[in-house]
Amino acid sequence: MKEKSIQDWIYVILQFIFFLLYLQDFTILSWEISKDAKILFQLIAGMGLLFSILAVLSINTLVSPFPSPKKEMQLQTKGVFAFARHPIYTGILILFYAWGIAQASTYKISIALFFNLFIYCKARYEEQLLREKFPDYKEYALKTGMFFPKLFK
Repeated sequence: MKEKSIQDWIYVILQFIFFLLYLQDFTILSWEISKDAKILFQLIAGMGLLFSILAVLSINTLVSPFPSPKKEMQLQTKGVFAFARHPIYTGILILFYAWGIAQASTYKISIALFFNLFIYCKARYEEQLLREKFPDYKEYALKTGMFFPKLFK
């Protein structure tokens, strides 16, 4: 097995830190959300979690927190990968934002915003590695959105 780069480890450690920070809760700005809106955003958060789980199940044992693709990995373009190049990240982003809104937590929404910036950088790095490994990746990227489906192709 190929050794992971320092950059791979940095991305994984930072992602773990973001998850730990998200689990905390601090009141930055107090606001309220209606019971109906709270339920709606909890459902949306659940859908985000489900989307990530479907993506993980579709790549099964090849899932890894590291951006470098595994040696035995094949280019995934079917299922949830037909809609987004990084559906696991998409689901996590939806979960983070929606749960933060459902909890009326400015702190969680702030963490989600910073995580969004971080995950974009990680995805860009990952895509650079995927383009090197898979010649068809460039064409796939032109047709498929990074985190959400492309509306215009």
